[in-house]
Parts: sequence; C-alpha cells; structure tokens
Amino acid sequence: MEKIEPKPKILVVDDEEDVREVICDYIEDIDLGVQTIVASNIEEAIVKTKDDEVALILVDYSMPGGNGIELSKRLKKILPDTNIIMITGRADKQLVIDGMRKGLNDFIEKPLDPNLFKKIITGHVNDFIAKKEEEARELLLIKKSFIEESLDLFDNTDNYILRLEEEYYEDEVVNNLFRRLHTIKGGALAVEGCEILAKLVHVWETCLQKIKKDKKRPNADGISLFLDAKDNCLKLLSMLDSNEKISSGYIKDLDKLEANLRKVTYIDYPKEHPRKKIKAADITLGLDIDDGLFVSNPKLDSLLNLTGDLVNLKNNFKALIQNRIKEDNGKDYNDLEDLYDNMNKITDRFQSKIMEIRQFNLAKFLNRIPRLIRTVAHDLGKLIKYEIKGADISVDRNVAKALNLSLTHILRNSCDHGIENTEERKSLGKPPSGNIVLEVKESKDDIIVKVQDDGKGMDKDLILAKAIKNELVEPIKINHLTDQEIFDFVFHPGFSTAEEVTSVSGRGVGMDVVKNHIDKLHGEIHINSEKGKGTEITIRIPVQKTLLVEKFMIGAHQGEFIAFPSKSIIAVENIDKEIAKSIFSNGKYNFKGDDIPITSYSDFLDLNEAESKKALTPKVILILEEEGEKLAIVIEEINRQLETVVRPFNKILPKIPGFRGTCYLTDETFAFVISASELFTKIFSIKEKGKNKAA
Repeated sequence: MEKIEPKPKILVVDDEEDVREVICDYIEDIDLGVQTIVASNIEEAIVKTKDDEVALILVDYSMPGGNGIELSKRLKKILPDTNIIMITGRADKQLVIDGMRKGLNDFIEKPLDPNLFKKIITGHVNDFIAKKEEEARELLLIKKSFIEESLDLFDNTDNYILRLEEEYYEDEVVNNLFRRLHTIKGGALAVEGCEILAKLVHVWETCLQKIKKDKKRPNADGISLFLDAKDNCLKLLSMLDSNEKISSGYIKDLDKLEANLRKVTYIDYPKEHPRKKIKAADITLGLDIDDGLFVSNPKLDSLLNLTGDLVNLKNNFKALIQNRIKEDNGKDYNDLEDLYDNMNKITDRFQSKIMEIRQFNLAKFLNRIPRLIRTVAHDLGKLIKYEIKGADISVDRNVAKALNLSLTHILRNSCDHGIENTEERKSLGKPPSGNIVLEVKESKDDIIVKVQDDGKGMDKDLILAKAIKNELVEPIKINHLTDQEIFDFVFHPGFSTAEEVTSVSGRGVGMDVVKNHIDKLHGEIHINSEKGKGTEITIRIPVQKTLLVEKFMIGAHQGEFIAFPSKSIIAVENIDKEIAKSIFSNGKYNFKGDDIPITSYSDFLDLNEAESKKALTPKVILILEEEGEKLAIVIEEINRQLETVVRPFNKILPKIPGFRGTCYLTDETFAFVISASELFTKIFSIKEKGKNKAA
C-alpha cells in the first residue's frame, strides 16, 4: 500500500496581527510540511473551518466578540475530531479545567518556549496524520473487500446469462442474477470511486427486472450486451483495484453500452417451463463464506519449497543419527529414533495438507467454457451445442492452469476446424447444430479429459502431405506411420493445415503449446479422428497425490550422484568382474528368462566409446520398467535409498536433456534426477539407429 501523505492545515486565531505572524513563523521553523491559515476573530475562524479541512487550531484566550474557550465550544460542534490548543498568558488551574470541559485539547503558555512549542505542535500534527492514515487504511480495506466480494459474485455469471437463452423461463436463474447485481450495486454505492460501476449495474439490473416481469428473454444481441456489461464491470473493478483513472473516452463507451442495454429487444420463450417447486432456501448468490481466503500461486509455491526444506532437514537428521550410531560403536539412540519417527509422521501429514491447499476445483474455469464456445460460434456464424460432464473434480493448481490453457486452444480449434457450418452439415445429412462434448474424469492414477466433436474430422492425407512438405518425416518412414503418428504432426510448432487465417485459428500456433503444457506435467495427449465423423482428443495427466517428494535409489558414477525413481525400478542385481567384461557383448541382458536391452549410464551421457570404457567400473545393474518396456542400465554403485524433493532446473542450472531436475542428499551434496521416460526414449532410439546402420 502506498504511504498516505496528507498536507495538514493549521488555523491560527488571534486578533493581533503581529502575534499571528510570530506563531506562523514558529510553525514554519518546525518544518512539518504544513500550511498555516489565519483568522482574526471567532466568526472568521468558523468560516475558515467550513472552507478548509483543518488539522489543528491554535486560539488566543482573549479576543473581541468572545474568548478562546467559547470559540472552542462552537468549533467542537463543527469539528469534533479536530484538536484545539489555547495559547494564553494566564493558564491557571481553573482556566485549564474550564477549557478542557469546553473541548480544548491542550494549552501553551506565553511567552512561547520554542522547544516546548515544537514538541506540542509536532505531537498534535502527528496524531492528525495517524488518524488520517488509519481512515485511509479502513477505506482501502472496505474497497478491497468490496472488490473481492464482487469478483466472487461475478464468478460463473456467464453461465447464468447464457441460461437466459434456454427454451423456457427459469425464475431461479433471473433471481440469482438479479440478487448478485443488486448486492454489487449496493456495495458500489458505499465505496468512493464506484459511482460509474453502480450506474452500469443499475441499468443492467433494470433489464433483469423487465425479464422477470414480462417473462420474456433477451434476443441474441441482448445476451451479447449482457456479457459485455459483465466484462466492463470486471474491467471497472480492475481499474478500481489499481487506482487507474477512468478516461473520458471510456466513459463515453460505457454510456453507449448503457443506452444499448435500455434498448434490448425481448422475445417470447418458445416453451413452458417443466414445472418444479423451487425452495427459496435453494437459491444462493454463489458465494460461500466458508470458501476461505484466496492464496496466490507464488505463496503456495513458497510453501511448497519450505515443505521440501523440511523433508531435507528430516533426511539430514536421520543421517546424523546413523553417523552417531556408527561413531559410538552401535550405541542405542532410541530417543532420537523416536523423535525422527514423529518428525516423519508430521512431515507426511504436512505434505498431505499442502496438497489439499493446492487443490483447485475444475468447475471454476469449466463454467466459463459455454461462453467461449458461444462467442466463437457467433463469430464463425455456426450453431454449436455443448455438454460438460464431470466438472466437479479437484486437481493441483498447476494441472488446472495447464488444462485451462490447453482446453482453450482445443475447443477453439474444434469450433473452427471441426464443426461445419449449418449449410454444409445439412448437405451431409447431419443436424444443423454441431455438438461438442467435454468430459473430465478421474482414474486411480490419472486425470482424463476428453473433447469430442461430431464435425468433419481430421484429414490424415492432408496432414501427412503438409508434414512431408515441412520435412517433418523421413521419406523411408512415410509408408510405416500409424494414424496416431500422423495426427501427432499437428503438435509441431507452426504446423497448420488451415488455408486461411481467421480470428479464431489458422496461424499455426496452439496445439504445440498444448503439447508443451501437458509434457511439463508428464502427461500424454492423443488424437483419434475419422474423416467426416468427428474428432476425439484425450489428455491424460498423472494425479499428483503428494508433493514433489519421491522415493529414489541413489546411484554413483565418477563422483556424481544420480537419482533413479524407485517406482521405475523393478530389480537391482550385482555383477562380478568376470561378467562385467562381456556384459555389453550383444546388447542384451537376460532378466528372468527374457532378453532385454542393456546400456550404461555412460551411453546415456553420450560419452564416446573410449571414454565410456575408461569411465565405467560396473558393479550394479538396475532393471527399469516404463509402460511395459524393460531396460537394464549399468552403473558403478548404489549409494543409498532416499525420500527427497525434486528441484526443477532453473536459470542458474538450465534444463539438461534426460533429467527432471536435482535433489539434495543428506550430506548437502545433490544428485541429478533421471527422467525414466526420456531415458527409455533415448536408449531405444540409439538401439534403433544401430539396427538401421547394421541393415
């Protein structure tokens, strides 16, 4: 919050001009940054207090037409919170008592002592500034509270506006919208600077009154105006929050919007409502006071990092206990072991609670999708119906953010490239309205999101032709590509089969962004499409049940530590020196009767053959499994098993291919965390290239 710097005014009231000048000089010497105004009598002083906001009043005791005490009594009725100081040469006990009873706050005796004068005046001016700052803080708190409440009330408003287009009148929809707007208008009238917002909401509220009274719905243009009104209300709230000045040009735009709202055309609902009893208690404003406070992502991320530090501290404590036992020849440290066990339980519970805090209900942004589809359909001149299934699922905020961005691109593409226009659909024997179904469901380990449309589908031949033209596929592989591999070309940056650029899509950006977001969360995206029938896009993202705390097996290689995810390891086998000499002879390793590919960590690091042989002293084979594939990887040794936190790469330590990040070890060193999926992809790619060369 910016510091409030009021410019206080001090009123000096004395019938003698030379005395007024001396007092004003004393005040100026204090250098409080105040402005002095003067009055020579009681009536003039009262006028000055009406014209100016006065921080402090200095009055003489004896003046023509009355004394300072009588003036104080009259001034306190006008300015009850303003401090008044009497300057007098006869400050006896009785005078002080009478003055205090009539509203005086302090006395200064003549002749003036500069130091005492400075102390008293400074104290009262500072009191005034403190009061003003407190008032400003209270007003700011009221403003912030109003903004937060209004944003909550506007949440999901789009859906209620769009429901006004339904085929029958719904009283609860109109009531819900009306109550939201009425609450916002009432709050706006009570907050300084919200007059323009209150005026716009009032006009919009009047439209809803007409809908309720006449039982008629706005036409399509009216619905668009309602949506525009909502957007402008949010814009005004944002400007209020940032103290941005509203320009005269924007005020004219709002006046035009209000005029258009007053001219909205209302039409009859085509059907009667299927009668059902609605209890007044069931109608809410959509605001649950128990929802708690908003916590920003950066704050949650900082809490996440602190949780990781706590896990590292726990690991260090465990290592300390083990070292003590070793140094003391197996001495019993049961008390420390018990303390560690309790710490471990608390850490686990803390992780679980952090995950609960990080949960985000997908309904919060899925409720905005109907408006997105309606707007895009309107821009393209298409009729599109939609259905949303399973929106009430909570996920980690990072997953929600990725899905929000991804679904925006996918749905816009579905509306533009997928759904045909009305005439084309009729000629194909399809219903005039296209259909888009968005389904969200949760399996044991994944969040699964499907977007289906009954549009024209994807043209595999066209996609492949564009991929060949862009040199995205080797000629030798063209005839061996699966449907999925062909569809995957749309995820390449800049790839587009659109013949023209529209306001919606066709610029070759979007699906590559979607793929990047999903990949960052170790998810998958697949396309299934049939020309003329439609397209289904499936997103599968692993459910993050805990924080980035995972169990790892720590391997060592030439002084470096490598963390292999324990969930990917199905076996660990030791090898002796004799076997080590011929272990790579045929590129296969017999694991429980099956020959599986074998490689070394050196191959993964792209060391040349000479360096690889020199570097490797194989002692351990890890058997890893990923999506049904098995792989044997040889490393020098296994150092330990550990539960720790993955730290993503950053600007200081950029992303290294094949690794997810780093993790701290108990002795303050760190290990590189292997990405099992990238390890498999790279090694199998190397093996495939070797086969092709041999052929």
